[in-house]
Amino acid sequence: MATCPNCGKQVSEKDELCPDCGYRLIDTKTVEATKPVETSAPVKDLPKDLQKYLYEDEVVEAQFELEDCSVYATNHRLFIFRDKEIQDLRYRLVSSVEYELEDFYSLVVGGLILILFSFLMNNLLPKMPSELMILLVFVGVLLVIVGLMYKNERLLIHVVGLKPVEIKGSRKNLDSLMKIIRVKP
Repeated sequence: MATCPNCGKQVSEKDELCPDCGYRLIDTKTVEATKPVETSAPVKDLPKDLQKYLYEDEVVEAQFELEDCSVYATNHRLFIFRDKEIQDLRYRLVSSVEYELEDFYSLVVGGLILILFSFLMNNLLPKMPSELMILLVFVGVLLVIVGLMYKNERLLIHVVGLKPVEIKGSRKNLDSLMKIIRVKP
């Protein structure tokens, strides 16, 4: 048995990642020495940082440019690029994937309350300037529109031993990515 240099837990010498903290145990010099991999047609311009981590039998099957990151799906794992950080997630360590859609109905309710408040104030205070009422109604309508249109869509990837990985993007891209993760062993 070997010891993880990151968390100090016991790991098998065959493990590529620490099952407790996800630390990459394989020697990166060995990975860099492998030849660059030919990729499938839909993937364009692989980053050099990614090419040095790919194994000889590994093929990048899909690429997703999302709101907060770039995701590369290979036949063995996912690579998530955020700024200068790279996350390497093996499919076999993914315990679950969930799609979340956050609606902003609180903005709709706040807008409706503001509109109602402006009409009540106009009836209770006859000397209320009409410009103020128009402004309150305008802001209320704007809040209602924004609340109905804006949605925060994200994918949560639960990985054994790590906190959930959050990926934001469009419904179409997140659905495609979720299908890839669920199909892999």
